[in-house]
Amino acid sequence: DSSAANPLPPSPPSATRDAPMAPDNEKRKRYDRQLRLWGEHGQAAMEDCSVCLLNGTGAGTEALKNLVLPGIGSFTVVDGAVVTEADLGNNFFVEQRDLRTSRAACVTRLLQELNEHVSGAFVAEDIAQVLSSRPDFLHSFGLVIATQLPSRELCEVARICADRSIPLIALHVHGFFGYLRLALPEHVVVESHPAHAMLDLRVLAPPAELRSLVADRFASLAALPDAEFSHVPYVVLLLHAVEEWSAAHAGAHPSSYAQKKEVRALLETYRRPHLLSDTNIEEALAAANTALSRPEPSRALSSLLASARGRLSGLAAEVHAATARGEEAP
Repeated sequence: DSSAANPLPPSPPSATRDAPMAPDNEKRKRYDRQLRLWGEHGQAAMEDCSVCLLNGTGAGTEALKNLVLPGIGSFTVVDGAVVTEADLGNNFFVEQRDLRTSRAACVTRLLQELNEHVSGAFVAEDIAQVLSSRPDFLHSFGLVIATQLPSRELCEVARICADRSIPLIALHVHGFFGYLRLALPEHVVVESHPAHAMLDLRVLAPPAELRSLVADRFASLAALPDAEFSHVPYVVLLLHAVEEWSAAHAGAHPSSYAQKKEVRALLETYRRPHLLSDTNIEEALAAANTALSRPEPSRALSSLLASARGRLSGLAAEVHAATARGEEAP
């Protein structure tokens, strides 16, 4: 039984977590750039992923490398071939001493060296052999990458993946020519990361609590000692500047770019040149353009609310009409 001689793929991580996993300091340092891109929640999803690579070819190992480095949870290489002279010329994850040994074992060993936080396993059999003895072998993976597979085997793998809604990436390379095909179910992005988030600081419509805080603690900026002034939150500076501008314009709010420039000029007058640090002034200036906007829902949310309002109004009209006729409300 070849499966007894070869490591079996590890059980994939649970698809859900009680709470997003916060990386420890070592992981945070390792994954710093990507955490900035998709956050800890995205990293937790990455670490929940289990990938199966069918055939440890040069293209396949390069694709898997780009998933191991950012920290997938685990991977399994399924490959019944041995390392040949041709592999030494096109695959970075085999070595001279690995000639005529299992290619699956070799590429798994070297890929694991890239990231000790990723679990790796291999099965030194062709996928056709594996599926004949274990038809449900692919069911536990979150992604399958198939490289240099014959058409019959690729069609069988694609059928299994389609039935289980498992994303499949098919790669085939001939020298400088190759193709990549994606077979995956509907994929909906529900957590986007806008490049320029619009923070709602409520500067033009501050809540009563914020007004009370400013009146109690920061009523007069000029009267504050230097130490206290340097720690005034920049939102408070913006509120003072907007209030001063509105008082000079019959209670109006700044809306145009030119008017916001006038507010920025007022912020500049709050500087105390003898202070070494005026970070709060710089923060207020940087936020002036985006913060001086009246809070309002996005276009998409407005459309959704309008649709819901229309449906609710229609339902209310039906209830009112039924009540007037003495009938039971729908």
